[in-house]
Amino acid sequence: MPDLLSVLPKDHKDRPRIMEGYLTMMKSLKEHQRPSGMWNQLINEPDFWAETSGTAMFTYAFIRGIQQGWLSAAEYGTAARKAWLAMSPYIDERNNVTEVCIGTGKKMINNIIMIVRAMLEIFMDKHLTCGVQQPFWGNKKYLYCLDKV
Repeated sequence: MPDLLSVLPKDHKDRPRIMEGYLTMMKSLKEHQRPSGMWNQLINEPDFWAETSGTAMFTYAFIRGIQQGWLSAAEYGTAARKAWLAMSPYIDERNNVTEVCIGTGKKMINNIIMIVRAMLEIFMDKHLTCGVQQPFWGNKKYLYCLDKV
């Protein structure tokens, strides 16, 4: 969403709606950030594990929002820094990102209830190493953040 907003013309008819969605999402993400700086695989489920690719994407969205002036550095800067520092230990000795959720491999399900049920049943304990089981899924998100830090 931050990349779309970066290139979307300021006078585009849908820009206010997209910006509102982005700001709402960032506020919610900030509220669900773990004390460690990470986000859970399912962000509103405290019993789920800290997941790296989501954390990297959310951190990137915070950083871009601060850089673009959409988010307050005073309000979101600490959360972005905390997340960035929390992600570092998840890079192993072979430079793979660990604790990456692989996803289901299925196409988008239209019914949101089915998505939630699938996530609860399938994702509860999928701790994987990026670059081994799921090539570069998490690494790419880390690189997005690194490019903006």
